[in-house]
Amino acid sequence: GFYIRRTLRIFPAYYFLLCVYFILQLLGYIKIPGSAWVTSITYTKDLFIGKDWYTGHAWSLSIEEHFYLFWPFLFRVKKARKIAPWLLVLVPIIFKFSFSYVFPDRPRIHDLNLFSRIDSIAVGCLFAINKEGIYRWLQSKWQTVFAFSVILLFLLEYLQHNLPARSAFQPVHILVGTTHGTIANFAIAFIMFYSVFGPKNSWHKLLNTRLLNFIGVLSYSLYLWQELFIYKTSLWINQFPLNIFLIFGAALFSYYLVEKPFLRLKAKY
Repeated sequence: GFYIRRTLRIFPAYYFLLCVYFILQLLGYIKIPGSAWVTSITYTKDLFIGKDWYTGHAWSLSIEEHFYLFWPFLFRVKKARKIAPWLLVLVPIIFKFSFSYVFPDRPRIHDLNLFSRIDSIAVGCLFAINKEGIYRWLQSKWQTVFAFSVILLFLLEYLQHNLPARSAFQPVHILVGTTHGTIANFAIAFIMFYSVFGPKNSWHKLLNTRLLNFIGVLSYSLYLWQELFIYKTSLWINQFPLNIFLIFGAALFSYYLVEKPFLRLKAKY
């Protein structure tokens, strides 16, 4: 049931995008290398990432699909489901430290792969599994934890642009991972937890406005179609602000004509 629901949620809109890409390539409007087609169709973009712009963002979908291959089996074992997220959170830290040790002359690492980013999903699983305990712990700390998490993300952003790649703080840099590292993932998780389960204040009301809710509904389609319209070319579809309207137009078309029918089918499972 899990695999069927995930397939119906992710595959139709994604492969519809690839079909449109294929037609545009046949017409000569875009050019996607053969290798990029292979990695896109097979969800292996994170393993063999290239320099293709139009399909480059599919690395995150590839990581997600690889995670789905083994997570349900871990979840079926009660003890494993409690331990596994913690172990997966450690994977990127160990991987990055090991890479730096084996290749000391390479300060930066290609980190758009499962071993570098699995913690971003694992932290979410960790919070979901321990939701009740985290909720109780946060009852008297909502505002403090939320404020600390927001400030921490800004601090990590500052470090990302001001910490030298080769410095005495390099091991810390690897551990922190800046705005997309393990610590940032915990900060983001606390912000999300606060947004969903926290006090019904002005922040909660803002996130639940019709506009932001609607953008949330379209978020997957917006993610898929953004690359086509924000590429820096002389084509009229890439000119600001027209490209913003075109992104939303494509997302609306994808959601109502492709996603929504499959979402109704998904509800049966």
